[in-house]
Amino acid sequence: HLENQGLASGQPAEPIAVMIPELGLTPDDRTSQEEVAALWEKLGLDANRPCFVVLGTIEPRKNHLLLLNIWERMLQDADMASVPQLLIIGGRGWENGAVFNLLDRSPAFQGSVFEANKLSDREVRAALTGTAALLFPSFIEGLGIPLMEAQALGTPVIASQIEVFEELAAPDTKLIAPLEGPAWIEAIRSRTSTPTTLRLAES
Repeated sequence: HLENQGLASGQPAEPIAVMIPELGLTPDDRTSQEEVAALWEKLGLDANRPCFVVLGTIEPRKNHLLLLNIWERMLQDADMASVPQLLIIGGRGWENGAVFNLLDRSPAFQGSVFEANKLSDREVRAALTGTAALLFPSFIEGLGIPLMEAQALGTPVIASQIEVFEELAAPDTKLIAPLEGPAWIEAIRSRTSTPTTLRLAES
């Protein structure tokens, strides 16, 4: 509406202020190593292998298919013990049959790719505390609350190079085009050198 008014008057429209919600989180809100270990045990994850987290409803715009293709490739190229784990936190959405088919039918993902859709807020915070990095490969995002939560907790983030993330991401966030598979693989591998348990002990 403001843009239309500006165009009609021949003057540039005034910028519209966007309110960013106050999350109230700091690195002090990271959960304990014991809570992370308890969550990993509950979900069947191996605490001695790095784990990456993707957070949000499983729907096409979130680009989970990119991550599943990456994990499939990594599992083909190496033994399972040397491949990081992927924890998908969020319910299943719609119009995403290819992703659901891979999750349900790919035997290669057993022991490496996990789904969790009924975690408490505290458990989500534990996942963000223990992860090697939050992965956020979306094509489109309205605001990107998981990115803001991860940054507030001091968790590394690898995200899509899209406008909203370019505006909100911290300087150390790795931004990659959402279809640049090789660059995503390189960024993920660069964060797998420190297992979750060791990174927590150092934090």
